[in-house]
Amino acid sequence: NPALSKNSANDYTNKTEIAEVKAIKTKDPVGTVSASTISLYNQYVTTGNKAKNEGSYERAIEYYTNALALNKNDVLSANIANMYLELKNPNMAFQVVVRNGMTDAKLISSLAIRMINSKYFLEGNKLLQYANTLEKSSYILFANGYYSQSQEQYDAAVKYYKDAMTANPADVSSAYYAALCYEEQGKNGEAVEMYQYILSNSSSPDNMKKQASARIEKLGN
Repeated sequence: NPALSKNSANDYTNKTEIAEVKAIKTKDPVGTVSASTISLYNQYVTTGNKAKNEGSYERAIEYYTNALALNKNDVLSANIANMYLELKNPNMAFQVVVRNGMTDAKLISSLAIRMINSKYFLEGNKLLQYANTLEKSSYILFANGYYSQSQEQYDAAVKYYKDAMTANPADVSSAYYAALCYEEQGKNGEAVEMYQYILSNSSSPDNMKKQASARIEKLGN
């Protein structure tokens, strides 16, 4: 949408201001959250979800933003950022994360991975730089590894994946992608070690174990 792309920053600011006015009007005299505020919040979220499912992403942004003014949370911020990605506006998605001060590592890493998969490498890297100022969870470490792998920086990717596994030994996804990096480098022995880690880990889902077994068989081990 050319109009949204041209005026996206101002558009987001204006919608936030409108939402804040609506939020003020729904507070009771002593400043506590009233039943009407909770009801209005739920209406905004429900209507936003409906608009999203119908592909009306601009309308979804408006309703999610109004809901966010009533109850600030990272899930709604992520919803708004995802809508901007649907509108092919990764810069605005990045701005939403930073302006709203998102801290949920899982949600942020999910957004970064989506940007990378959509080949929005500049914005994905910027989002990771922001994420790296937060606590280094396995989610953030994995996303850094995923970005490095997309840039064919396999040594860096493997380091991030191994750090993610150290932070969370149940993170078998990091083991799987580390193995793929090793394969790209011709380090089949190291790749097999990662696949065996998956097979021996009680947290590994059955489908990943099947994939790991298939990769080991392909590598001739």
